[in-house]
Amino acid sequence: MLRSSELKAAIHNVLSAVEELFDQNDFHGDEERFFDLVEKNSDDRPAASVVNLITYRAQSIHPGKEGWVQDLQKLMDKYFRNESRSVVRMKVLDVLSFALSINRQFYEEELIEKVVTCQLAHIPEDKDHQVRKLATQLLVDLAECCHSCHFNSLMDIIERVRISASL
Repeated sequence: MLRSSELKAAIHNVLSAVEELFDQNDFHGDEERFFDLVEKNSDDRPAASVVNLITYRAQSIHPGKEGWVQDLQKLMDKYFRNESRSVVRMKVLDVLSFALSINRQFYEEELIEKVVTCQLAHIPEDKDHQVRKLATQLLVDLAECCHSCHFNSLMDIIERVRISASL
């Protein structure tokens, strides 16, 4: 009989093998089900595996898919707010940045209100320098082109980053 730790190791070995097939375009199974399994085990998966998961999930974050803003919120919640690995957090910031750059013209206000300010409000207190720097750059880039009433809230976060950096 397999012990819990042996079973966990076996599951991760299988996931890694399937992931390798996926990376080589040799996986012919249900991608959604596979990535659901990776997501269920994401806390224990290597960072590269979680980055692949985020890349996969990011493909469906666009206005053509109903609930895409909520999907972006969930992705940010799980892999930015509730994640400690820098590379994973930086990848999801890249997804946010891309979503903003592509969809800013029609969805700027909604994205800032429902995703950006909620997710990045705590950046001034973030202990990860790399993540704080990338998030601040995203805020600055967004504020430079901001055409909504949320400009002041973006500037408030940026100002709090500046103050915390000088302490």
